[in-house]
Amino acid sequence: MVKIGCEMVTIDGFSGHSDRRQLLEFIENMSPRPKNVICHHGDYQKCNELGRTLREKFKVRTFAPNNLETVRLV
Repeated sequence: MVKIGCEMVTIDGFSGHSDRRQLLEFIENMSPRPKNVICHHGDYQKCNELGRTLREKFKVRTFAPNNLETVRLV
C-alpha cells in the first residue's frame, strides 16, 4: 500500500452528469485553471474530443485512459 497525501473536496454545483458545454464552462471558471485534466467518464471517442477542445481552448494537458488502464499520479 502506498500512502498518498491528498485532499478530498466537494465541488458544489458540479454534477457527474454535466454535458460538454457545462464541463467547458466549469474549467473556464476555475481559478487557477488546472494544468492537467484526465477525461475518464463516458465514451472513449467523446473523452478524446473533449480533451482536444480543452487543449486548444485552455492550453492544458489532457489524457483519456482506456478502460481498466492504470494512471500513475505521482
